Amino acid sequence: MVRLLLLGDLHLSATGPTTPPECPNIESLDVDAIVSIGDIIDDNTDHAGDETAGSAYERRGRAFFEQLNEVGVPVITVPGNHDPVDCTRRLANGLDNVIVAHRCAVDDLIRKQPTLEAVRFVGWGCKQFDLTPTFAYDQYPGIVPELTEVKSVTQTAAQTANAVEAIVGRFLAGRLDSREAAVELGVSADRQQKCAGELTELAEEFDEIRELLTNKGETTILLSHESPFHVDFDHHHSSEALRGRLHRGSIPLKMAIAASAPDVVFSGHMHAEGRDVIETTGGYADIYNPGSPGVSFVEIETETGSLTRVV
Repeated sequence: MVRLLLLGDLHLSATGPTTPPECPNIESLDVDAIVSIGDIIDDNTDHAGDETAGSAYERRGRAFFEQLNEVGVPVITVPGNHDPVDCTRRLANGLDNVIVAHRCAVDDLIRKQPTLEAVRFVGWGCKQFDLTPTFAYDQYPGIVPELTEVKSVTQTAAQTANAVEAIVGRFLAGRLDSREAAVELGVSADRQQKCAGELTELAEEFDEIRELLTNKGETTILLSHESPFHVDFDHHHSSEALRGRLHRGSIPLKMAIAASAPDVVFSGHMHAEGRDVIETTGGYADIYNPGSPGVSFVEIETETGSLTRVV
């Protein structure tokens, strides 16, 4: 069994204590590793528009990672969109126990921990603040019903997601080309070429994630800031209207999980705590979002690859 401290979407401000009040006593932690799924700080020097303000966020984030580093266990952190890869690398630079896992499998550093010998982490992070999906299906009239036609927001969001997922699944399986998929989605003729281009990019991202997840043989834990598409917690946290309830998670991430069968997936971004499963070629993957501010102790049974406890 592996016990982890899972952190996500803390969105630390520029001022405040080194250890945010939501976190447990860092000095007395009893865990095998600490994992972060991004957005530890709320802004950064590349995005804030004011270097002084951005630097203040990064100083607080750096102080927090320095404290985590002192625990003496691997700290595996995935860049979020508020602390994208360049920022997260600055926060972790020179800290021996902190590993930035951006679109890669974690290297052999975790093997120094005996309890982690049978565990493989894969990180899927963010390159920039803007987290527009590879395929923003709601931007195409014809895919999402007009608001005046909607009787049930939740039902319409689910029906739309089911239709999108089915057509994109056939495209990724090679049963439709990108233009045919755009037509089946109901995209108008004048926008089908643009849609087809986005679907091609989606396929490239799917292939990249699937390749990262392919080397099985150990318990595989996928750490992603983005949520997989159309799961229980994949909806915007701040709106109950249709545009807020539409499923906006990553379609290629969801499809790659289904195809490559990691055991456990931790994701964030949506600020909605929730637990679900995704059916895969190997059975089911446990998925969990700790919400915001997300702080959870999680336990994984490495013999079965099951997420057995969340506290």
